[in-house]
Amino acid sequence: MVSLGAPIIILLFEPLSPFYLTVLLAVFTFFFSIGLGWLYWSIMITKWRIWTFSEIPESDYPALKKQAITAYLIWPDQASHFTKTEIRSPQEKVKLEIIAEQIQTQQELGQLTTILKGVIRLFILCPGKKSFGNLLVR
Repeated sequence: MVSLGAPIIILLFEPLSPFYLTVLLAVFTFFFSIGLGWLYWSIMITKWRIWTFSEIPESDYPALKKQAITAYLIWPDQASHFTKTEIRSPQEKVKLEIIAEQIQTQQELGQLTTILKGVIRLFILCPGKKSFGNLLVR
């Protein structure tokens, strides 16, 4: 009966051939490049967020955030474990918190605007009803 452990042990102690060195180097380069790329993204995405949001009007913040998520530049809010890999200085954290508050405010304003447009449509479609209470009774 032939054991598979013996060839593996021989390979471990035998000097590495050029082929194995090439494979080992390729695997190391692959993982190193992923790590280096992630490190670069972790540093630069914070700078990109601050720069981009400072270049547009506050009313466009929610749309920009949605487009950045769609383009896979940033993670959705639900994927917080990936967002934690972003490298931020204390000053950048403060700036991003302000931007997040402004995005929240703009989203709430957008929802309020949608509700108000609906109420205005009701008044236009029901001109005989002069109060909001009368619209609810209808």
